[in-house]
Amino acid sequence: MKLILSLFILTILSAKICAQDKLSVFRDSADLAFDVSDFLISKKGLLPVPMLITEPSIGYGGAMALLYFHDSYENKKRPPSITGGFGGYTENGTWMAGALHADFWNEDKIRYLGVIGKINVNIDYYGRLPKPVEMNMNTWIILQQIQFRLAETNFFSGLKYTLAPITNTFKLPIDIPEFSGIEIETSVSELSAMFIYDSRNNVISPTNGIWAQVLGVYSDTWMGGEDLYGKINSSFIGIKDVNRKWVIGGKLVANSKLGDVPFYTRPFVQLRGVPFLKYQDNNVLAFEGEVDWNAYKRWHLIGFAGMGTAFKDYSNLSDGNNVVSGGGGFRYLIARKFGMKMGMDFAFSKDDFAFYITMGHAWAF
Repeated sequence: MKLILSLFILTILSAKICAQDKLSVFRDSADLAFDVSDFLISKKGLLPVPMLITEPSIGYGGAMALLYFHDSYENKKRPPSITGGFGGYTENGTWMAGALHADFWNEDKIRYLGVIGKINVNIDYYGRLPKPVEMNMNTWIILQQIQFRLAETNFFSGLKYTLAPITNTFKLPIDIPEFSGIEIETSVSELSAMFIYDSRNNVISPTNGIWAQVLGVYSDTWMGGEDLYGKINSSFIGIKDVNRKWVIGGKLVANSKLGDVPFYTRPFVQLRGVPFLKYQDNNVLAFEGEVDWNAYKRWHLIGFAGMGTAFKDYSNLSDGNNVVSGGGGFRYLIARKFGMKMGMDFAFSKDDFAFYITMGHAWAF
């Protein structure tokens, strides 16, 4: 769902270029500052969306999406339905292409997301190896997800299905011209049960509320998967506006595998400044805290710090592979009527640095 929200916000980048004859729609009558609230309220149709890729594990790159908005925000109690296609490429040869559809039915009581795509990723695989090994992951991916609001509460439950036949190729450091690496054919077929509580006051840039999720994942050979296994993923996010100037928040993640999980889908630490798959094992615990200070009018300064550990089992928690990260950034309130912010984050961890174009909150789902 975060992908959809990010694509939605990024439409403003192309819209400003394509609508120079309607500059007034990009001004807020409250303070005459640049603002896209009125555009988001009324806009629908086909839009090109440029994107910047800054994930350190795959290098810098760019992407483009072409999105069709079936309806607008006007007189709606739900986000607009979106259908689109996307493609991207990075400096290390990673590329992706695909299509998606997001829908919100019955006044946001039912949420649907469907994605199909082709992904070719070049990434360093760490696992428990003393040095990383270059790995290529080539796969088709099909994702179907649906969530149901429970009565008039903030609780949701739903299902997600993911299918991905994957070819993994390891480029081992062996100086033999005819040796091109080890190729492993695998397949991911996972059915997930989702249980969610969401009391946030804004799903994109929240300043108050709680988001919590428990995700139970099941896979078996009869589903087309590699083996019988499971995963339990738990996340908790709490955000509180202390006063008009300060907002604080914390995020806690606890992920574990059950059974013979494929090596590339084992839990890994996900923190700003930490490359994907670098800290990976049977279990993962991670915490990140953030402070948001409204420095001047629409401008906000962000500070954050986190720590995570990847470990084999809870009896040997102290022997885990630990990492500490931190950094800062800024946000601009780009759509006041919706409370939406966007900006950049700069993050550090051991031996790594990364920057991110951030749409909404870094923890938005």
